[in-house]
Amino acid sequence: MKEINFNSYFLLNCVIIYIGEKNMYQSKYIKYKSIFKSGNDKETVELSGQGILELGEKIHISFQSNGSLIDIYYSDKEVILKNNQSKLRLVKDRMVLNEYQLPYGTTLLKTKLIDCKYKENHMSLKYELYDSTSFISTVYIVVNMI
Repeated sequence: MKEINFNSYFLLNCVIIYIGEKNMYQSKYIKYKSIFKSGNDKETVELSGQGILELGEKIHISFQSNGSLIDIYYSDKEVILKNNQSKLRLVKDRMVLNEYQLPYGTTLLKTKLIDCKYKENHMSLKYELYDSTSFISTVYIVVNMI
């Protein structure tokens, strides 16, 4: 895969499109929202920032928000969510064991991808999150690219 300088695709907030090898790169404003639901409890996380949408064999969304680099790698059967050093791998209809990096250490989390969709500048995911012994929450993620 061709290495890209993250900042080289932003110029005065103009949308710049770069077509390289087999992938297309677009400068986008990324709006990310995740909702964690467990019973009656609900927690929402919203992030946004200027980023890059890479369209190829897989879809790659990369942006910075509040000093963190967020990367999402998407295909119809697998999604990888990265926030700096923390990473979750989600596979459609399969439980996956992840070592997730927290500020105070590493913890084991299991994930199961329930649903994932991408349609022109919009992505949505639904997955279940478990610790080593029990269910933690159902997570809904929506990403819009403007």
